[in-house]
Amino acid sequence: MNFNEINWLGRYFEGQITYGTSEIESIRNFVLIWNIFESVAGNRSMSIREIDNLVDRLANGNMLQLHDFQEFIEYAKQAYQFEEEEIEFLNLRRNGQEVERLVIDFLEGRENRLPQMVRALLYITYRMRNNLMHGKKNMLTIDTQNADFNLVNKLLAKVLDLQKEYSNLQIRIR
Repeated sequence: MNFNEINWLGRYFEGQITYGTSEIESIRNFVLIWNIFESVAGNRSMSIREIDNLVDRLANGNMLQLHDFQEFIEYAKQAYQFEEEEIEFLNLRRNGQEVERLVIDFLEGRENRLPQMVRALLYITYRMRNNLMHGKKNMLTIDTQNADFNLVNKLLAKVLDLQKEYSNLQIRIR
């Protein structure tokens, strides 16, 4: 039996859903790509610590190149213009310290080391995932974030490709 999720959402929200499947395609695909990311790069349980471990592995293996991340860096710095007190990265902790400072320093251009910038991008992506999966995204207007999710899908794919290449290099070295 065929089930139309968008029609159901429209009924559930009493006709307030104004978008169709194509307007949220990247958001739907994010769930699939995140699943692969969490499984492959996060040992099936993504966390701030796993993000740090991943970035450290890629950085130590000389896998991170600025040209691979420039598009994401520029987009994030444009998309997240804010007053410092407006940013909400609470509940994202690393070694007992909030990652908020790194993210703010990155977005405001004070952090220019590539591994730290990639780390900040993945922290932002992780927060987007948490907001989506824990009910903090407004389903009536989620279509307005499709472009954001398209770009983070591309970021995750790039990181996954680098992780795979790094793993293949490690196998060949052994």
